[in-house]
Amino acid sequence: MRNAVFIYFSFSLGLSSTLFPVLGQADPINTQTHVVRQGETLWNIAKQRLNSSSNWPQIQKLNAIDIPRNLQVGSELNIPLQAQAFPVKVLYLQGRAWLIVKGQSEQSLAMGMTLEVGQSVRTGDASFVTLSFADGVLSVLPPRSHVLLSRDRQHGAPQIILQDGEVESYVPKRPTQYNSFEVTTPQGVLGVRGTHFRVRINNPKSSLVEVLDGRVVTLSSLSPSRKEVVIEHNQGLVFSSKGELHVKPLLRAPQDAEHESSAPGNPDWRIRTQTIPGAVAYFAQVSRSADFLNIEQDQLSPRPEFIFKGLEDAFYYVRIVAIDAQGLRGDPASFLLLHRVTNGAGAARNNVHSTHFNWVAPAHANTLRYHLQIADNASFNSPLIDQHDIEGTSITIKDLPPGTLYWRVESEPEQDKEQPALSLGSGILQ
Repeated sequence: MRNAVFIYFSFSLGLSSTLFPVLGQADPINTQTHVVRQGETLWNIAKQRLNSSSNWPQIQKLNAIDIPRNLQVGSELNIPLQAQAFPVKVLYLQGRAWLIVKGQSEQSLAMGMTLEVGQSVRTGDASFVTLSFADGVLSVLPPRSHVLLSRDRQHGAPQIILQDGEVESYVPKRPTQYNSFEVTTPQGVLGVRGTHFRVRINNPKSSLVEVLDGRVVTLSSLSPSRKEVVIEHNQGLVFSSKGELHVKPLLRAPQDAEHESSAPGNPDWRIRTQTIPGAVAYFAQVSRSADFLNIEQDQLSPRPEFIFKGLEDAFYYVRIVAIDAQGLRGDPASFLLLHRVTNGAGAARNNVHSTHFNWVAPAHANTLRYHLQIADNASFNSPLIDQHDIEGTSITIKDLPPGTLYWRVESEPEQDKEQPALSLGSGILQ
């Protein structure tokens, strides 16, 4: 069974701090032993061992203490082990972002900087920040997002209070019956154990949640039936102050993507994918890493087409999702594509009788053979040259006809392997 997320909706402009514990059989709790000394109470023990006196209910519940004030000197208490989430490190930074400390002026965020409870982060336009919590949680903030780093008062779980924008989090599973990470919005609290999910403020009265891995259980305080609502992976929910909560499946992921050939020297990178039924828009992100923790750019488009500008020549991972009429982003699909301002390869006529082509082998691929096409039109409907099984990353073609010719080269995957062909370059011969 996938791990679960539990949400309590307050449906007010204030933030609820009440979270439901995990339902069903609890996981084992890692504990340490504490021997009660003269004058100690659950409050000062919690402050000493769990960082805050407000965490005393954890000790009371774990040890089945009926009267918290009556502790027997010399008795042994089980204390839940909690991974320390703070300080939080700025793992990646693209563009500009700012650190906000109450009572101080904003200061520019820098990669490697460490953040503490009570501090805020704000990202600028075209900026991305990845925060790494000390307990293994990773959170990515896209452009125009604002979060406050906090800690749950009851169980000590680290919190991100989402004040604007979006946060995407990757939370490892914890051997504790309490939530190990929380995200709050004006509409509710999301408590998480072992989950990949996105939370986005849609407008002042509603937020969106999309679960990509794990499981979510919700309970609305305004729902007439007051029944639990389960959100499985690849499902989403719009939660607002309108009462009933309705889960719906996320739109399916695109199956393929390709980049269009640009004119030589044109730095724009055009990418397109197929139309997804039910989609009203599309969203794409470009990253240097397959885990999308180091994002370069993102883009929202009304069509399954994107134009990225200012990227360096390199292989990039491109993640594309379809968006439904409620604003929920669908199941993502990732593709490895090559971007080069010079279209990834070169061609030169050595003399009137031969032309030399060369390209760069794709990274992270086992391709050993390539496919070259040469045509007298940009559509390649009837290529003059259509040569497969080229070994190496260069070839010389003899006796091409004069005039304007178009060429392109792509990888050829090994047989019996489900590996898509990669476009490695294209160009025009004059």
